[in-house]
Amino acid sequence: MFPSMRYVASIASGGLLFLLIWLMLPSASDPEDVVRNYLGHLRHSQIGDNFHLVSSDVRAHLRERGIDDEYDYLDMRFGEFPVVRKYTFLQSGELGDEYRITAEVRSATDPYARIAYGEGYEAKPPIDTLTFLLVQQDGDWRVDQLRVGEMTLLP
Repeated sequence: MFPSMRYVASIASGGLLFLLIWLMLPSASDPEDVVRNYLGHLRHSQIGDNFHLVSSDVRAHLRERGIDDEYDYLDMRFGEFPVVRKYTFLQSGELGDEYRITAEVRSATDPYARIAYGEGYEAKPPIDTLTFLLVQQDGDWRVDQLRVGEMTLLP
């Protein structure tokens, strides 16, 4: 093969690879992809990346607490959420300008927690029901509220 053909073939294959990766990336225009990203970050301990998935109202509340970027967000959230092992969407649907997704989330249990926290430590149940409320901003869906059971949290 001629050297110029190798060059053209490598550029074409690189372009094709880039296109395939771009097509496989989750979209912020799909609310279920946003929640998959949010839970995926919790699963892989990339909690700071969730800062980019929250609404501008949530960011305003975070700024009031002195949290301006994903690193501050990671510091605030580190250790707050258990590691997600598996999740299943139970319900999803649009409610006017909002989108609600309810998911059953199974968390990892920490076998060493009782040693670290003492005999009185009671592990949280490994299954929670989380409800995500998303709003659309600039054409993308953002997490605006997170409910764990009856308790509402700042996502």
